[in-house]
Amino acid sequence: MRSDITARPWTASQAGEAACFASMNEGVVPTSAWVKPAAQCSGSLGRRWRSTELCETGISREDAVRVTRERTDGLGNGEFVSFGDFDADAARLFLTDTPASLIIEDGQSQALGPRRALHTNIRNLRPSLHWRADHALDLLSFVIPRAAVERWSEDVGLRTPEGLHRLSDAPTSDEVIAGFGRAILPCLDRPEVAPRLFVDQALHTVCTYLIRTFGGSRQPPEHKGGLAPWQERRAKEMIAANLDNQLSLQALAAECRLSISHFTKAFKKTLGQSPHQWLLERRVEHARTLLMTTHLPLSEVANTCGFSDQSHFSRTFVKHAGWSPGAWRRAHADSVI
Repeated sequence: MRSDITARPWTASQAGEAACFASMNEGVVPTSAWVKPAAQCSGSLGRRWRSTELCETGISREDAVRVTRERTDGLGNGEFVSFGDFDADAARLFLTDTPASLIIEDGQSQALGPRRALHTNIRNLRPSLHWRADHALDLLSFVIPRAAVERWSEDVGLRTPEGLHRLSDAPTSDEVIAGFGRAILPCLDRPEVAPRLFVDQALHTVCTYLIRTFGGSRQPPEHKGGLAPWQERRAKEMIAANLDNQLSLQALAAECRLSISHFTKAFKKTLGQSPHQWLLERRVEHARTLLMTTHLPLSEVANTCGFSDQSHFSRTFVKHAGWSPGAWRRAHADSVI
C-alpha cells in the first residue's frame, strides 16, 4: 500500500470543468436520495448519526457512483461506527478539522492521525471496518464501486485498473476533490430537491478524475467529434420536454446511442456547454415567456419551469437574464396579455 501518492494535476481545461460545477447548482428539483439507517452505529450514537446520500440515476445502488455526507455532533463514548465489506474505494473529504482516532480493519487496530479540514484520503472499503466515534465528525465521501470503474473503462476503451491507490493515513490537499465537494454539498443539504442532471454529471466527472488520478489510468482517447444532427435534435427535444429535471444523464446518452462519457463530451463540443447548463437556459427562456405573456405569480412561474422554489428561480434568472424576475416582468409589462 502506497502512502506517498499525491494527486496529479489536471490540465487547465479539466480543472476549469470541475470548478464550474460550483456555479451550476441553482434551480433544483426532486431526485432520488437515501438516508442510511442508524443501525450502522452502536448504542446512543445511532440516534445522533446523520447520513444523506445521492447516487447516479438509472443504475443500481450497488453499482452506482455516489456521494455521502456523514455527521455526528457529539462524542460516542467508545461506541463504534461499522462500514466496509463493499467492493469499492472512497475519496473522503474532511469538512472540519478532525482529531486523532482509532479504526479496526479486519480485526487489526490502527491509529488514525488528525485530519485538517478539506484534506482528502482514499479509503479501501473492502475490509470490515469499525471506527471508534470519540469525537464529532463531518465527512463527505465519493464512493466508487468496482462496477463503476469497469463501466468507465469500457466506455473509454481502456484497461480496467486494479483499484485506486490509497493515500493510507496521510491525507493530502486535493483542490479538485475539494471543489467537487463544495459544489455538491448544497445538494446533500437538500437531497429531496437536488437536480438530477447536475448530480449525474458531477458524479460522472469526479469518477473520471479519481480513476485517472489514483487508478493509474492513461489519458482516454480524445473524441473530437460532436453530436450528429439527429442526436443533437433528440437531446434538445428530451431536455426541453423535461424542464422538471427528472431526466437522467444516462437516459439522454442512451437515446443518442452513446456512452455517458462520449455523450457528455460530444454535447459540449456541439453546444459549447454541459447538458445541465443547457437545461438551465431553457428553463429561463420558458420563464421569460410566462412572465411576459401571463399574470402568474412568481412562485407559480418557478414551479412551472421546474425550479424547486422562488428563491432558486430568482438566483438563476438573475444570473442568466441580468434582472430579477419581478424587475424583468415590470420592464416588459406592455407585452403582458
